Amino acid sequence: MPMINPFDDDRPEDALPETVALSHDAPPGLLVPPGEEPRDTLARLLTAFIAAFGTDAGDHMDRVLAWLALALTRYLHAPYPLRMTVVGPTGSGKSKLLNLLARTLGIPGVVIPLMDIAETGWRGAQMGDVCRMLHPKLFRTDGITQRVTPLVSRIERPSILLLDEIDKSALLHDGIRFAGTAAAARLGRQQSLLPVLDIESDMLVHYENASAPFRFSLRRSIVICSGAFAMLPPDALVTPKALVAIGLMPELIDRMGPIVALPLPSAAVRATLARSALADLVAFAAHLDVEVTGIDAFVDGLPAPGDTDRYIGVRGHRDYVSQRMLDALAVALVEHRSTIELSDVREDA
Repeated sequence: MPMINPFDDDRPEDALPETVALSHDAPPGLLVPPGEEPRDTLARLLTAFIAAFGTDAGDHMDRVLAWLALALTRYLHAPYPLRMTVVGPTGSGKSKLLNLLARTLGIPGVVIPLMDIAETGWRGAQMGDVCRMLHPKLFRTDGITQRVTPLVSRIERPSILLLDEIDKSALLHDGIRFAGTAAAARLGRQQSLLPVLDIESDMLVHYENASAPFRFSLRRSIVICSGAFAMLPPDALVTPKALVAIGLMPELIDRMGPIVALPLPSAAVRATLARSALADLVAFAAHLDVEVTGIDAFVDGLPAPGDTDRYIGVRGHRDYVSQRMLDALAVALVEHRSTIELSDVREDA
């Protein structure tokens, strides 16, 4: 799987937030706009997080986002190694949150799928590739030989690394506990994560196409482990003890940092998402001279997400809403109706 850069964006660079634009050429340590006080940074981050997730006052997600805003404010004003583990069921918003962090903080980041990490080191996502994605201006490429030359002997700049689906390195999966060669492979993959999560280590990088090795330090970076941990019982509290029970090495857990649990979106948030998904389709129906009614009843009757329900996660929720709307519109067109009652359309239409 390819690595994903959270800064991939269709907007021109001058349309990006100021902190993002600053990050490309900013010297190490310039992580907040000049003169911004910690309390202002906290308010800015918290406002951005709550706006992105549309949370209800007082729910669990608000507390999670408040914790994140506090930890990240401290990181921005006094850069220090920050490690954390984000857990949550499919569709809880892990990917959304992590991309939001990169854009809001204004520092570069990459997502590294865990399966790109070989049992004894890096495979598809080599550390040299990671460095070049995070800090491209610190490397020069020869136009003829394509030989890469590091412009510095040591790289230590703020960045974000997301180690995605770390739960897939556990020894327990789908009720089966791996043993023998399969267990050794997973333990080897866990072992290769240790230097990445270590807040003190420098990694000597022998990039396969580089003219010389260089040292890469993540002492001033954010490294985030992410996973759904579906092998744990539903609603179970994800604790270090629980992670040991599913076969993660204590040495790895010790470096993964605080565990942040994301819940599924609340009913109010799901309703907001549904109305947002419907808005464009209702406008599209109007262009076809079809009026849509029954939206409130339809939104109020939407099922909650879950593995055994009609959809899974936030994306599934949005797709489910869109499909029901298109089903209703298809019926209206076939039957030459100018009005459709959205809540009356059968799901198997």
